Amino acid sequence: MSVFALSACGGTDTTSTDAAAPTATTSAAAPAAEATTSAAAAAPAASDKELCAAAEKVSKEFKNEILEVFKSGGDVTPEVGKKLYTQLATGLSEAAGSGDSAVATAMKQMADEAAKGAASANPVEDGDTKEAEKAGAALTAACKEAGVKVVY
Repeated sequence: MSVFALSACGGTDTTSTDAAAPTATTSAAAPAAEATTSAAAAAPAASDKELCAAAEKVSKEFKNEILEVFKSGGDVTPEVGKKLYTQLATGLSEAAGSGDSAVATAMKQMADEAAKGAASANPVEDGDTKEAEKAGAALTAACKEAGVKVVY
């Protein structure tokens, strides 16, 4: 089942005001991103529960953005799909960091699949793969094992 279809039916509370705003990357932002990445690499690895909480936050942001598109009467165009999959991939990759636990590995696998969707000419269709479904199931299972309910 498509990540977009799941998001539309996710039952997420859309009254929250903490949905992530779209971000733009500029050349001036690149040094700040590199500094953040270096600082994150030096920080101790997050616990699996913290990783799952971060994965859930990324998922909610993703779902809320899709719901906003639908609420405004729009469609998930290839451009919107590319942006959303890119944000999902980036959010999961950054949260997983250099962790090597089952949760971090599953987050990286899901991020890789989202990145593949983002790179596609038609992310809405091409992002819905068996590999993406397996990566989502692996992340859900890893978080369940860690005692955190996350549904990907």
